[in-house]
Amino acid sequence: MFRILTSLLLAMLCTLQPAYAFPFIDNAAQKVLRQTWDAQTFSDLTNGVIAVPETAVNEYLTQVLPDYPSIREAHVSIQPGNQIILHLDTRDSGRLLLNGKITRFVQNSEESSVSIVVSQRKLLAKPVASWFFSHISLGMLTKLFGNPLTAAQDSFTSRIDGNVVTINFRPYIDHSPLRTLSIYGTSPADLFSVDSVSTDAGIIRLHTSYHGSPFSLQMLQQLIFQ
Repeated sequence: MFRILTSLLLAMLCTLQPAYAFPFIDNAAQKVLRQTWDAQTFSDLTNGVIAVPETAVNEYLTQVLPDYPSIREAHVSIQPGNQIILHLDTRDSGRLLLNGKITRFVQNSEESSVSIVVSQRKLLAKPVASWFFSHISLGMLTKLFGNPLTAAQDSFTSRIDGNVVTINFRPYIDHSPLRTLSIYGTSPADLFSVDSVSTDAGIIRLHTSYHGSPFSLQMLQQLIFQ
């Protein structure tokens, strides 16, 4: 009975008190959370699907290009059936076109990776190909985890097996602003996972799931919507 009463009291506190009343969530933490997830993004997260337009991915690529003078232009076209077309213009190799298919995209507390099957196997040997795949992955994830620190951008590892390239983007997740926060002992970055992806023309959908307690979800809702 005591446990039941305690749970009820906690539920009432979560419902009635403003977010800043909780001593373990200060105004700075609330600001970080709101800057990373706006109300629409959080609603999409809890509903299980985040839609990322290809324009958002290409905007991210444009932002990071100045740090890579060997690449003059880079953009991606997203097609149905998890197909992507990669367009590159490099100083050394000129224009490159790569067709790929996303076969796996996973982000959770244990793994952060994407696998892409590329039709032009010989182009995978070029360092610029790994760069492109890594930053496309980042562009898809900035809506969920914020913009990465510069230090994280070159920390990716890639593995090529035949015509399959697998990118480990865990360093990016570890540099997410969400890593500085704790909701009932768990980082918000670990409360949601990306289980798979699907695409239509010009858009990629990240299919997500929630892995926390009802109290943690209620806390996040208060912090974001109040």
